[in-house]
Amino acid sequence: MSASRVEQAQKLNPACNWSVASASQLPFDNASFDLILVSVVMTSVLDETVRREISIELRRVLKPEGKILWFDFAFSNPRNRAVRGIKKSRVARLFPGAKIDLKRVCLAPPLARLIAPRSYWLAEGLERLAFLNTHLLGIISFEGEEPA
Repeated sequence: MSASRVEQAQKLNPACNWSVASASQLPFDNASFDLILVSVVMTSVLDETVRREISIELRRVLKPEGKILWFDFAFSNPRNRAVRGIKKSRVARLFPGAKIDLKRVCLAPPLARLIAPRSYWLAEGLERLAFLNTHLLGIISFEGEEPA
């Protein structure tokens, strides 16, 4: 996010506290949040060390009973080298000791773009076949675990 976009967001919704920061060095106190939304973040971070730093920071600012709502690509996009898919097993390694409940969702975008305009019911039916879904959606929690 750019500073100008955050300024716009602050004007549109002044009740929220908007800020620009590095995900690997969050400017928040320990155990500050009940819920953290991580939406298409880790697939845009190609460096494994930085991914790990981000996961440590997320855990640090999450309250012990808090949850991380996760949404990200499960697969790399062969047409976009700026993203790298992240499998459930990798998410588990980023958050050791966590309870991780992720499900594959979202019909593969090339299929969805082709089919949905012509037959929404067919696209919806195909999306029920997990092997055609390209994203992971779910909850990460640390019940009984103390932050590292």
